[in-house]
Amino acid sequence: MPNIASHNGIDVGNIASINGVDLPSSGGAFDALADTGTYTEESGAGTGMFLYGGVPADLGVGNDGHGSGYIKGPAMNFSSDKDGIFPHRKQPSNFSNRNWTKFECSKELFAGIDTDGKLWMSGEATNRVHQASNASTLTQATSVTNVSDDTAWTDVSVGHDYCLAINAGYLYVIGEAGDGQLGHGSSSDKSTLFRVGSSNDWYKVAAGQDHSIAIRGASGSRSLWSTGENTNGKCGSGDTSGDDLSWIERISADSGEDWTFVSCSRENSLAIKAGKVFMCGDGGNQLPMGNTSSSDVTTFTQTGKIDSGGTFGTNWTSGQIFTGEASLLINSSGELWHAGEGGAGSRGDGSTSDNKAGYHVKVSGSGAAGGSDNWTLISRIEPSSSSDDTYAGICNGQLFTWGSFSGSSPSNGRPQLGHASQSTGTLSTATAVANTNTCSYVSASEASSETARFVLASFTIS
Repeated sequence: MPNIASHNGIDVGNIASINGVDLPSSGGAFDALADTGTYTEESGAGTGMFLYGGVPADLGVGNDGHGSGYIKGPAMNFSSDKDGIFPHRKQPSNFSNRNWTKFECSKELFAGIDTDGKLWMSGEATNRVHQASNASTLTQATSVTNVSDDTAWTDVSVGHDYCLAINAGYLYVIGEAGDGQLGHGSSSDKSTLFRVGSSNDWYKVAAGQDHSIAIRGASGSRSLWSTGENTNGKCGSGDTSGDDLSWIERISADSGEDWTFVSCSRENSLAIKAGKVFMCGDGGNQLPMGNTSSSDVTTFTQTGKIDSGGTFGTNWTSGQIFTGEASLLINSSGELWHAGEGGAGSRGDGSTSDNKAGYHVKVSGSGAAGGSDNWTLISRIEPSSSSDDTYAGICNGQLFTWGSFSGSSPSNGRPQLGHASQSTGTLSTATAVANTNTCSYVSASEASSETARFVLASFTIS
C-alpha cells in the first residue's frame, strides 16, 4: 500500500472526514487510495495512546460503537510528515493528548501513570478500578484513603483481575485476592485502593495471574519480595504448594547490589539484581528460562547465560518471560537476547528455530530484530490462561510487533500487530509499525477471547 502525502493537491493531515462525511472509526467505508474529494484534518491527535487489534468492550480503550470485535484498517489518523496509513488502529478519546510513563492492561482492567504522577484506571467493573460508577470511563484515582498527594504515583502493575500501585513509597492494592496476590494478609477482595501495611519503602511491583513480586528498600539495600499462589514455585519460596497471603522477603538486600527490575508471567517470575537476571517458576519443555531442565525452579535462580561455556550476562536491564514459550532479555548495550521456543516467532529475527541449549542467543542487530542494538523495552503480556503469541517492544524509539495469530476470525489476521498484512500465521521478524517513531511505552493483552487481544502503545504524532 503506497504512502499518501496529499490528496487532490491538498496536504493530508489527520483525516477526520471525506467529502464532509465523518470517517468512521470502524474504517472501511472509504477507500483512502481510490476515493476523491476534499479531506479535512482532525485536530488533537497529538500525544497519547493508540490501540491496535481487538476492541475490549469494557476497558474504556475501545470504541463503544463496536462493543467487541476488531478495529478495521485504515481506521483513522494520517500524518502528513510521517506519510502512511495506520491499519487496525484507534485512538481512544479519553486517552488522547496525555503523556504516559507506564501503563498495563488485561481484558478486565487498565491502569496507567501519566507524566504528572497521576494514576488513571478503567475496567469492566467498579470493584477493580476505584470508582463508584462508569467503570469503563478512564478516570483519575482520587480520594484514596491515606494518600495525601494524587501526583505521587510512581509504579503500577496489572494482573488478570487486580492491580498493584505505589504512591510515595506506599503500596496500594485493589481487586481479586483469592490466592493472596494482593498480600494484605487475607484472601478478601478489595474494591477500592487499599494501603498494605505502613512501610513506605516499596520501589517496584509486578502482577501475574494470581501471584505478585516486588522490590522494597532504600537505594543500596533493596530486597525481593513475593506473595500469592505458588504453583510451579513461581513465588520463589522453595516449594510448589500453598498460597501466601502476605508479602514475604525471598532474597534479602545485598549491599551494593540492588534489585532493579521485576516482571511476572502466568507461571513465572523474573527479577534483575545489579545486571544479573534471576527466574523461577514453570520449567516446561520449551525451556523458556534459558536453562537445560524442564523441571520447575522453586527459588530465584540466576540465569541469562550468553554462551555454551556457561558465561552469565552481567549487564541485563530488563526482560520478560512468557510461560511455556520463551524469554527475551535486554542488556545495557540495547541488545535483545532470546531463549526457548521459536516456532511462534518469539525470536523476532526472522528465524523460528528454538534456542534450547541452556543459554540466551542474541537476536538483534543489523539484519536482525529491530535492525539495530537499541532496544529499550519488551512488553509484558497479560498473564492469562491462554496465549496467542503476541510480542511487542521498542527499538530506536519505534514500536515493533511480531508473533502469531492463528485464530480463524477475523479473516485479515494478526490485527493486534498493527500491520497492513492480511495473512494469518506467524510474523517471525520484529516489524516496525508505521509512523510510531516516538513510541514511549507499550503493553499487550493476550486474553483468551480473540476479540480482546490488543496492543496498546503511547507515542507522539506531530
